[in-house]
Amino acid sequence: MGLDKGLFPITFSKAGINNPESQISNLKSQIEAPTLQIVLPEQRINLYSDRQELLYELNRVFPDKIDAIRTFYNKVDEIAEFARPLFLPSDKDDKGFERILRLSKEKMRSVFSSAKYGYEKASKFLYGYGLDASFKRFIDMQTLLFSQKTTNEISLLSLVEILTFLRMDAVTIRDGFNAISKAMSDNLIQKGSIRYNTRIKEIIQVNNQFYGIRLDDGSELEADYLILNIPHVYLQKDKGKQRVLYTIYMAADEDVIPAAMKDNLAMSMDLSRYPLEENFIFASIVPDNSRQPEGKRGLKISMFIGLDILSDSERLAALKEDAIRQIRWLMPFSDERLSFIGDNLEEHVRQEKFAELFELCEPFKPYSLYPNCFKSFLKHCYLISDVMPPSAGTGRELFSAVRFAEKMSR
Repeated sequence: MGLDKGLFPITFSKAGINNPESQISNLKSQIEAPTLQIVLPEQRINLYSDRQELLYELNRVFPDKIDAIRTFYNKVDEIAEFARPLFLPSDKDDKGFERILRLSKEKMRSVFSSAKYGYEKASKFLYGYGLDASFKRFIDMQTLLFSQKTTNEISLLSLVEILTFLRMDAVTIRDGFNAISKAMSDNLIQKGSIRYNTRIKEIIQVNNQFYGIRLDDGSELEADYLILNIPHVYLQKDKGKQRVLYTIYMAADEDVIPAAMKDNLAMSMDLSRYPLEENFIFASIVPDNSRQPEGKRGLKISMFIGLDILSDSERLAALKEDAIRQIRWLMPFSDERLSFIGDNLEEHVRQEKFAELFELCEPFKPYSLYPNCFKSFLKHCYLISDVMPPSAGTGRELFSAVRFAEKMSR
C-alpha cells in the first residue's frame, strides 16, 4: 500500500526501524496485478490500481456502460485532485513553520472546495451516471472492504477517498502488512520482548489507574502504560447497528484452490439480496496459520455483520453455512478436501468483556489527527481502535495509529 508514495518508509521510520530499503524492495518485488478479484454472480472483475488497466477491464465486463464509467472515474479524479490534502494528513513533527502554514492553508482550501461532496450520498452520485446494479455492487464491494459501509451509507467524499487510495496501490499487496509486522516485531524483540499465544485474563487497576495485566496462566505483568486495540464498535452507543468482522477459518488441499483466486477475493452471490453485509464475503489465502492441518492451505472467510448477529446462534449458523456454500461454489471439485476449522466468535466475546473498561472512552484530541484513537477514564490506559479491513488499511488510519503510539511512547 503506497510503496512508491513513501507510506511504508515513514511507518518504518516512526516505528524506529532503520534501513528499511531491503524490506521495501522485497515488498515491491511481490506486487502482483491484479491482487484482488471481485466475484459477482455473472462476472469476475480484476481490480487494478492503474486507472487505464481498470477501465480496460471494465470495458470487458460492462461494454455498454463504459462511456458512463469513464465519465464517472474522471469526475472522481477531479474531486480527488483538490481534496487530496484531506486524505493524507501532513506530518507536523518534522516540518518548518512556513511549510506547516502552507499545508494548513492547502487543507483549508480543500475543506471549502470539497465541503458539498461531504453531504452528497455516494449512491446518488452513482445513479446519476445511469450505472446499473451490478456496477454499483462492484463499487460496494470496495467500500465494504475499506470502510465496512456501502455506497448507500457513505458520502461522495468518502467514496472519492476510497477510490483515491485504491489508485495509490492501496489494494492488497501480498505479504505487505505481514512483512511490516515482522519487521516491527524483530525490532521490538531486540529492545524488549514479545509473548505469542498469550492471553490477557484481567486488566489490573488501583484507584482508577492502570497497574498491570494478569495473564491466563495467573502470572502478572506490571507496566506504566497500556495501549490496546479493541474494535471501536464495542465503544459506541448504538452497538446493535454496528458491524464487526466475523471470520471463518478453513483448510483446503493445494490443488483445490483455483488459480484464478490468486490471494484474495471479494464475493457477492446475489445482487438483489439485502442486507448487503450478509451477502458479502472476503476470502483470503493464509500463508502460514497454526490452525490449519499439516499439508493444507489455510483460508480465511471474512464477513462484516451486525454486532447483534453474534448473539443470535441460529442466524450466525445460517450465515456460516451460506459462506461455506459460496466457497464450495468457487471450488466445485473440493468434495471432502475442504474442511471447517473454526471461527473468531470467542475473540469477540473476550473483546466485549474488555470493552467494559472503556465504556466512558472519548476520542483522543485533536480528533483530526487521531481518528478512532480513544482515551479511557482509566488513567494511563489508551486505545487504538482496530479499524483495519482484512486486506489493508487506509492511509489516514495507518498514519494515525503510528503517530498515536509514538505520542504515547513519549
